[in-house]
Amino acid sequence: MLIALSTYANLQLNGYSDYGLLNAVLARFTICIALVPTLLISVLATTNLRINDALRCQTRKILFMQIIYRVTLIWLLMILFWLIGNILVVGLTNTFGLLSHLLVTLLFRSVYLWLSCYVFGLLVITLYLYFKNKIVAFFIVFIINGASFSLNTSSHVSLFYDFIAPNFAKIAFAGIPIMLGILCILMALLMVVIEKRDF
Repeated sequence: MLIALSTYANLQLNGYSDYGLLNAVLARFTICIALVPTLLISVLATTNLRINDALRCQTRKILFMQIIYRVTLIWLLMILFWLIGNILVVGLTNTFGLLSHLLVTLLFRSVYLWLSCYVFGLLVITLYLYFKNKIVAFFIVFIINGASFSLNTSSHVSLFYDFIAPNFAKIAFAGIPIMLGILCILMALLMVVIEKRDF
C-alpha cells in the first residue's frame, strides 16, 4: 500500500503529461527497489512446505500445488493493495480526469507489470528449493531485477520493465508470450526440483 501511495509524490514531480502520468503510476524505480523486493521477501517468508501432505497423498504434486497457491495468493494480495493505494492517490490528487484517457493503456501496462512480478515470485521460490538457501535465491532474482531495470533505463529492451517503454504495444506483442513461456518453463522446473529434492 505504501509503495502505491508513493505515486502521490511522483505525480507532483512528473507533471501532467501523458508519459509523466504513466511514469508516476508505474514508477519503475519504486517497483525495482520496493515492490519486487517486497514480493520476493513475502514469497520466501511464507514458504512452508507441508511434507506430511505429500506423504498422505503419496505424491509430491501436492507440494507443487501448495507453492503455486502461496505465490499466487501473495501476488493477488499485492495487486489488491497496489490497486487500492493507486485509487487513493488518484482520489487525493483529483487526477482521474487526467488519467481517464489513459485507463486502457494503464490496464495493459499493469497486466504486463504484474505478469513480470509473478515470474519473479515463481523464480525466487524455484531457486530457493534448488539452492536450499533463501538469501541466495533472493539475491539472484534481485540482481536479475536490477539488470532488467538498468537495461530499461538505458533504453534497451529489458523484458521485465518494458511496461513503461514508449513503444509498449510492439514490445508487449512479443514480451507477453515470452513471459508466459518463461512461466511454463519455471513451473516445469519447479516440479522437477520438488521431485528430486530430499525433504
